[in-house]
This record gives sequence, C-alpha cells and structure tokens, in this order.
Amino acid sequence: MSSLKVRLKMLEVHNKLQDVTDTFAETQDIWMSDLWKLSELKNELAKEFKFKAPKDSEGRIMSRYADWILKEKDDA
Repeated sequence: MSSLKVRLKMLEVHNKLQDVTDTFAETQDIWMSDLWKLSELKNELAKEFKFKAPKDSEGRIMSRYADWILKEKDDA
C-alpha cells in the first residue's frame, strides 16, 4: 500500500476518532453508536496494519485482554 493511501486511511481513522471524542467532551456521556464506531475503528486498524490476537502454543487465541501483535510475529 502506498504511503499516501496509508496516510489517507489514517486521516479517516483520526477524523472518526475525533468525532467520538468530541461527543464524549460535549456530552460527558457515551452513546452506544460511539462504542460501535470505536470497535469498527479498532478492526480497521487491525486489518490495515495486519494486527492479530496472540495465540497460545495450541493455536488458541489468548485472553481477549492480551495486547495484539503483528501478524508476522505470530506466523514466525
């Protein structure tokens, strides 16, 4: 993916995050739609940068709270 495409994608993610954080700041509340947006943004980042949940030695996904890793690291 070209550098410009990556930057445009990150700009899109940034602007969506800004919308959500602006809502938090203005309302001092969180809307269910904002939680959905945050989840979608996380998924976009994982897809775009090839992040994945780590797996244990038996190939099972570790705790959902574990930090994600680069896909290449898990494939090695």
